[in-house]
Amino acid sequence: MPKLAQALSCFLPQFKRRNALSNQQSKVLGSILACRTSALGIGLHRVCDCGHELIAYNSCRDRHCPLCEGRATRRWQATQCANLLPVPYHHCVFTIPDALGTLVRYNEELLYDQLFKVSAGCLASFFQNDRRFRGQGAFMGILHTWGQRLQFHPHVHYLVACAALRRDHTLAVSDGYLFDVKALSRVFRGRYLDAIEQLLQQSRLTFPPGWSRRSVCASLQQASRRNWCVYTKRPVCDPAKLVEYIGRYARKVAVSESRIDSFDSSSITYRWKDYRDGLTKRAVVSASSFVRLFVQHILPFGFKRIRYFGFWRPGGLKRAREAMAVRGEKMRRCVETLLAAAEQLILSVGEPIWHCPRCGQLLQRLDLAPLPAPNTS
Repeated sequence: MPKLAQALSCFLPQFKRRNALSNQQSKVLGSILACRTSALGIGLHRVCDCGHELIAYNSCRDRHCPLCEGRATRRWQATQCANLLPVPYHHCVFTIPDALGTLVRYNEELLYDQLFKVSAGCLASFFQNDRRFRGQGAFMGILHTWGQRLQFHPHVHYLVACAALRRDHTLAVSDGYLFDVKALSRVFRGRYLDAIEQLLQQSRLTFPPGWSRRSVCASLQQASRRNWCVYTKRPVCDPAKLVEYIGRYARKVAVSESRIDSFDSSSITYRWKDYRDGLTKRAVVSASSFVRLFVQHILPFGFKRIRYFGFWRPGGLKRAREAMAVRGEKMRRCVETLLAAAEQLILSVGEPIWHCPRCGQLLQRLDLAPLPAPNTS
């Protein structure tokens, strides 16, 4: 059993005695605990003509499981690399301040959705109003809800193309500078606070225990006094590397198997990176604290973590490539090189090739019905 599943199975009983889990959280934790065990069934594979057989445990395929969806993530990364245009890109991050953390925790689906809508709306309006662009931008966002120490830190990573598709079907490309960060931060702060006030007036917010309308207004007032920082910077690495970075947890949750060092019945030790000094450090937390840190990053059922805006869609990207084709043969060759690299990535994530441990021949999958799960009652 994987280390995370072992730790959760050890910690959950004592956590449940003091805390309640939602239906979604219970379902996700149950899937992670059952992943690649006999509880989900067993597949039997005959790997070669000599009759050698292998038993493979089924996966849960939950998007929060650190063991699953690795191949799907690589396919997604390859698809996004195929969508890249030969233009400069920026990495933008919109973060919800800590002053609103408690309110967001009790209204996750509403306020995560508003985070996407407001941040994307800010970028779209800046593209329309900037005289260098005056058109429709292209950007893709991924929601992360954690920091390196697993603390609650909701933010959206955007990969933004420094280009805009205009109404006359021409493509305006910037030299690499995007927008004024201070202006973008002020607009984001005002629009997001206005969105929460509208939800409050519509009585759509769920108040945390002990809160009232006055408490929400005080929290909004406190957040309005602070400077909100929108991070935006042209990455020093290749855009394809940035896609790999921000999509690393596209179908997984905050902590991976490799970061867990050890655990016992009362505590767990995991590694985290301190971006202030660039050093990798170790954190030791109690069993109940680790479960609490983990479950707070389980998303609401059906919530879309990855979203696309502007012309970052098949039809829009096709029009953008046609507009770039008239800019010269060099641009066309760059596009073809990107597409060829993406095709190679897609081919590289196919079914792995294995050899029989008995005779060395290539594996051949035998289509057999899964073995029934054992009756533990």
